[in-house]
Amino acid sequence: MTKRARLALPLPTSLNALYITQWSGGRPTGKKILSAKGKENRENLMVNVEKQMTKGDNLEWDVEYTKDGYIYMDIIAYITRADSDVDNFLKTLNDSIEETGLVFYNDSKIVPRFHRTYIDSKNPRILLTFTQTGWVGIFDNEDEYNSFHSTCKSCSRYRNGSCSILKKSVENKITEDVVIHDESKSPYCTKYKEKKS
Repeated sequence: MTKRARLALPLPTSLNALYITQWSGGRPTGKKILSAKGKENRENLMVNVEKQMTKGDNLEWDVEYTKDGYIYMDIIAYITRADSDVDNFLKTLNDSIEETGLVFYNDSKIVPRFHRTYIDSKNPRILLTFTQTGWVGIFDNEDEYNSFHSTCKSCSRYRNGSCSILKKSVENKITEDVVIHDESKSPYCTKYKEKKS
């Protein structure tokens, strides 16, 4: 069964207000630093994540999956103004959640999907649902990977799993040697050569 975690968080600081220019000796250094508003918001987000991930169904969440596996982050945003750019909230949101170490280890494994945006100036917030994608490298699911791997074992390039094509496929790397979106077939290797018995 696919694991799921849900969070209801304060609306993150927009990227536009997240950083300010650092000054030293009355001059700008050219470096961007986290604004006071950004720091406060990040701490607030982290406290909320920590509280919510230690309750109810969120206790079943498997953060270890995110070391190698991708997860969907489904988003419903309640913003303050119609002209808000909801993409600008992702930086603070992802960095804050990542820092807790409770939902994912690295936001490079996140696949964000916005489902709805509402205007709610009295109660701005963001609702998140995290689910495992089930992907195994370039393969859509474990069954697809197992089928590909099973065929690999009878190939002369397999060499006890050390085939570079198989390794790259599991690392989510696209190569010319593997066709992954053919209408009639599951992913297959164009370099397959049956082992001699």
